[in-house]
Amino acid sequence: MERKGKVSGVFLNRKKAIKRETFFYILCLLDVCGCTAVGYDTCATVDIVLSTAEIHSKASSPDETSIRDANIFIFSGSDFLEKTAYIQRDRYSVSLVEGRDYSIYVCANFGYPLKIASKAELEELTFHLAHPGDFSGGIPLGGSVEHTRPSGEITIPLRRLCSKISIAVDRSLLNQDVRMRISSLEIGNCPRYCKVFKPSGVEDGDGCFPVGFRRDYLECEGMNSIDSKGLSQEVSLYMLENLQGDFPGTPASDREKVLPENHPLAKVCSYVELGVEYESEYSHTAGGLLKYRFYIGNGLKDLNVERNCHYHITVTPRGSGIGENSWRVDKTSLVTRTVFKMEPEGYLEAEVGDEIHVRCTWSPEWAPFYCSDEELEEDRSRGIYEYVKDEDGKGVRLKITGYGTGMVYMSAGEPVNEAGLLYIHVKNKEEQL
Repeated sequence: MERKGKVSGVFLNRKKAIKRETFFYILCLLDVCGCTAVGYDTCATVDIVLSTAEIHSKASSPDETSIRDANIFIFSGSDFLEKTAYIQRDRYSVSLVEGRDYSIYVCANFGYPLKIASKAELEELTFHLAHPGDFSGGIPLGGSVEHTRPSGEITIPLRRLCSKISIAVDRSLLNQDVRMRISSLEIGNCPRYCKVFKPSGVEDGDGCFPVGFRRDYLECEGMNSIDSKGLSQEVSLYMLENLQGDFPGTPASDREKVLPENHPLAKVCSYVELGVEYESEYSHTAGGLLKYRFYIGNGLKDLNVERNCHYHITVTPRGSGIGENSWRVDKTSLVTRTVFKMEPEGYLEAEVGDEIHVRCTWSPEWAPFYCSDEELEEDRSRGIYEYVKDEDGKGVRLKITGYGTGMVYMSAGEPVNEAGLLYIHVKNKEEQL
């Protein structure tokens, strides 16, 4: 059926009114979103320039300065997302309203355009790594400028979401028979992700890679290049920010900065692990590596690894280089030839006024050692002798002061597990007849 007729005058008037209202509404939208065509606001062309901020010192390598792509988010008024852009350069020209207040946020080297609809969504933006060493697209960057007004040029300083950790080894305090060659260098508890515009730290072990950012063999050669003072060159690692607060308790040295295996922080705090080929007179690695581990942070109490910081760390092993606990120095792959010798040992007759020097040598030197504390004090209290321990703790000097019997007991623990005993008999005049 076909319907014919005329549109009434009332409807025509209403139609014209709707057109006027729609046109006015569009003009209002244009005014909110940017520059209008009717001259209510004056537009200015602004060049947004992206700049990589200097890495601050505290802490084939990733390119630390390149900007290969960037997502730009321009907010005006009360957090209204006015413009977005995805560019593949370090400069962007845009028309903004003069006198209007803007906040500009940028994240770079993500490799793809981001879909962000609000300020709240942007504040929760998280960068994820597929692999701990996957910085082929450049180091991820983030930065912002708050409450700025259009001018000829606005520079956005971008900060790296990563930390740079540079490690060197000082071998000057090692025993002469010790040889150490660094074969691997790795970040333990290496974060998978990082918040872009707010502080970031992994919440549990699932937020860390099973194997972190790593250097192997030839990449570690700088740490095997030693100058005349025993100091090596630096080799650098990279990781996303991981803020974990303060170390529990009050460690007095790095040796005490060790978390128990069952502590919650042990699964989330980032650390450095060195893999070392080791050889000394009595010990060597066989089919594995000696491992040195230590937490990073800026000081003994600090477990934070901050973005855009460069940490310089010098590892200084001393003596045998293996005299610490099993987490800090993992000796699982170490093969050791044990030695224990106490001199004099056994039975010894002495006279009042005699001086006796008792010494012990054992290997490996990192084995725990006991030098007769209780026995020495007991014999001194009975007037048998006075004693002074050697400065290195490996011996004791006795001065016989009275008659009777005394003893000196020395022992070395795991892996030596041996002990020695000196029995001293000081005869009185009746016994001498």
